Amino acid sequence: PDDPRGSFFCGTDWNHAITECPKRCPNGESSECPSGWSCYAFTPCTNVGNIQPPSVKPTWEPTRKPIIRPTRKPVAPQRETSEPTSRQQQQQGWQQPPSLKPTF
Repeated sequence: PDDPRGSFFCGTDWNHAITECPKRCPNGESSECPSGWSCYAFTPCTNVGNIQPPSVKPTWEPTRKPIIRPTRKPVAPQRETSEPTSRQQQQQGWQQPPSLKPTF
């Protein structure tokens, strides 16, 4: 694959040589080709009749379900308030006003 002469292919014209990759001409000479054909250098051909390199071994199919369990629901950080804490409330004699929310 590293030798550029591996990309020398015969064809009736450039398009024929690069689309069908019909015959190699490793020395770059049209005399290596059938009558009426020419040798074309640096084609995308890799094998006779094949312009694509051989495919690699197939990989495993993707998994159908997650491998890792989902994370727990995020917890919002507690916000600091400027209201006194319970201990401070007791020390200062402060009482929280009654809630206006209905109780059941």
